[in-house]
Amino acid sequence: MSLGHRPLPAAAACLLAVLACAPPMATATEAGDEADLHRARGTTLYLSEQYEDALREFRAAYAARQSPDLLVEIARSYRKLGRAQSAIQYYQRFLTASPDAPEAKHQEVQAAIAQLRALASEEPAAPASPPAGLTGLPDDVRLMPMRLEMRRNGGLIVGGVVVLTAAYAAALLAGTIGVVGESDYTSDSGNKKVASGLLLLPVVGPFLSGIAYHDVNWAAPWIIVDGLAQAAGLAMIVAGAVRVTPVAVPYLGEVSSLRLAPFATPHGGGLAVSASF
Repeated sequence: MSLGHRPLPAAAACLLAVLACAPPMATATEAGDEADLHRARGTTLYLSEQYEDALREFRAAYAARQSPDLLVEIARSYRKLGRAQSAIQYYQRFLTASPDAPEAKHQEVQAAIAQLRALASEEPAAPASPPAGLTGLPDDVRLMPMRLEMRRNGGLIVGGVVVLTAAYAAALLAGTIGVVGESDYTSDSGNKKVASGLLLLPVVGPFLSGIAYHDVNWAAPWIIVDGLAQAAGLAMIVAGAVRVTPVAVPYLGEVSSLRLAPFATPHGGGLAVSASF
């Protein structure tokens, strides 16, 4: 007696389908390993009193795995760096993220917040208030220094040069052909060779040429089209050169170092730019 293949039960088939579509579990493990690595580096740097580098490692660890204990490590690093407001913010984030933490841990964090607030109240007032709309920034946020530069309207100047050049090129070509090919004959409308020679003068040439040879078929195109185009191009150049406007540009004179560093997390990566002012 031969045995045939029995069909799988529906529940078993669904289970196999779910397991086939499930993402690999290595991602969470890799994120945990990365977080542990950054945390170990941060702890070593913190004990070596390299608080800026330790802060960077603790933040990288938190980006890999959002463990509430790392918020305390970040807050302590900010505290050592003298950034009281940022330290308070991360201590408060810990209290919000871990309401079930031991009571002793809560009391420790709350005491640290109270000490930081007391220190902040004893600090001398800043010599100048921040600009309007920029209040409430964390202590670790630094504004890039800017300066005003008086710049001419380069776009208007370039546009004027293009218009003037195109219009004058047409007059130059027609004037050259007329001077070479026209006979020196004066009719009732004027001397066309002289009128052609006047086209070689930029801007005023088309107007003088239309006056010198006052035939409407000659004068109208040169005066109304080409002459006005050359005049408009010249006006654009002058307006762009005269009109100077203030432009805010980054002031890099006080930058002592500028560093580019690639970074990667389980959620993506990019290029970080850091500078010291």
